[in-house]
Amino acid sequence: MAKKLFFIIINILFLFILIYPLSSQSQVIGNIENIIGKSYLLQGDSKLDLEIYDEITINQEIILDKNTEITLSLNDGTTIIFFNEANFYFNGYADIYSIKPYFEFTLKSGNFTIETGEMPKLSPDTSKIHTPSGALIINGTAISAEFNGAQSEIFLLTDSLGNKGNLELVTSDGNKVAFEIDKGLSIEGNSIQKKEISEEVQNKFENLKTAIVETTIINEDKINDIYQEKLNSGKLKDANGDGKIDQGDIEFLKKNILSNKENKLNAIINNSDENPEIISKIIENSTDDSSSKILEKVMESKPEITSNIVEKIIDNNPDKINNLLDQNESLSEKVIETVVSEAGDNNNIGKILSKTSNNLATKILTNVMETKSEILTQVISDTSQGNNSKLTDILTDNVELNSQIKSSIAQNISESAQGKDELKNLLSNVDTSLSNSVLEEVIKTDSKLVSDTFTEMISDDSEILEKKLSESLSKDNNLISEIVIENAIKSGKTELITKTTNQIINSEANVSQSNSVNNQTSSDQQDSQNKSTLAKLSEKIAQKSEQIKTENPQIKIDQKLIENINENLVSPN
Repeated sequence: MAKKLFFIIINILFLFILIYPLSSQSQVIGNIENIIGKSYLLQGDSKLDLEIYDEITINQEIILDKNTEITLSLNDGTTIIFFNEANFYFNGYADIYSIKPYFEFTLKSGNFTIETGEMPKLSPDTSKIHTPSGALIINGTAISAEFNGAQSEIFLLTDSLGNKGNLELVTSDGNKVAFEIDKGLSIEGNSIQKKEISEEVQNKFENLKTAIVETTIINEDKINDIYQEKLNSGKLKDANGDGKIDQGDIEFLKKNILSNKENKLNAIINNSDENPEIISKIIENSTDDSSSKILEKVMESKPEITSNIVEKIIDNNPDKINNLLDQNESLSEKVIETVVSEAGDNNNIGKILSKTSNNLATKILTNVMETKSEILTQVISDTSQGNNSKLTDILTDNVELNSQIKSSIAQNISESAQGKDELKNLLSNVDTSLSNSVLEEVIKTDSKLVSDTFTEMISDDSEILEKKLSESLSKDNNLISEIVIENAIKSGKTELITKTTNQIINSEANVSQSNSVNNQTSSDQQDSQNKSTLAKLSEKIAQKSEQIKTENPQIKIDQKLIENINENLVSPN
């Protein structure tokens, strides 16, 4: 019986500890990540200077000098910047493994911006901030708050990951006021007015986002150097409780810092559905080794955001991603496989290809063709729009890949239920030479699809075909020009050809007007090229007219087309 009673008491004590976690003054709840200026820990009548990586515990009262800014990182991933002579302390803290996780701090004066970590999301309505204007009940959100005497302004913001939380103010007389997202309240005495977010508030939040990135970056050398300096100056404490202050304490403290940063990183990755900007910046600013590990984590837990992260990094620092993936074959293969396998119809692979190295772009194109050929047309189209010269270089340097891509696109267009739309996309956005080559393949298997597509485009996208006709004539891509001319004559919509002719003539006239001694040679060359293009156009119209007249005598041929072109061959405008 006594033994049974003993186990009951032990279980009750264990439950009591879970419900009422330690909140003594020695409980470490986070650390200082950055200090600009001077800040102090109040101990009785004395003030102790605070330094980077000093620990934050319950009931420590901290004050800031004028023009000082201090950044704290709590164990749950919350980031807070205090400024404007802030004076604050933490009332309580229960970590995320508690039954009721929360944090609570009191701001006596000054300002702050905060983005909460995991706790307010896990346990709603428990985390609080006591301010001169009342208590703020926070549920997973970002806040900017300023307190100047009797007046205060508090704003609820969409956080750095694109998430939107909830915030409620409980005034001293018990009134509850809910905040609207991305708006604020101006409070003076009993007067509470709605307020729009100013540029100044937005800039402060941008500073907080920068702080979130900087406090998540893992740099073991920097952490070690800071603690080593503390040891050398006699400011390090016996952190591991072995009765000595030595390298063992540095390793103990460094392990805690790294663990908190790791937890914060995991939380950012898991919550980066809407906005990959923060995780991208963390990767961009980390060492190559750390960046590789972070990318691995992303692919393991959130593969669907991998391509967005890669695109963000390429936009800001293309050398970073190119170096990472060009130097690490295993990582490169995983990233490419993940990006391609997760790609849907509206993917960003073309944007990535247009900015990445030729080596990496070739690997991505090959993977798309081999594993997800149904998106190949869109990828080629997007790449051509983003960086046509890169696509041309890749396909020129790799003849086999060039041939495979053309055949694959042609097969997709021929077999797809959206074949006409894919062909239009190709003709609208892809270089004429590549379009011509793909058309040669498509027309072998489905000439009607090609004819129907061009007929629709003559009616709906004539400007695109005017451009393609001119380009194909100048580059001797005969197939496109012949199909355009044939369908224009058959449909009786030869104004497309007339417009193309006039564009060539006007181009020649413009060159002639700009002639000078210095550019006479290039002008003569352009004049010769335009005459050559017009001659080709006249010849093709004549050939197609005869062919169509023979095959279908009922179709009326506009003879003025050829006469107009031939007149301009002799005496252009």
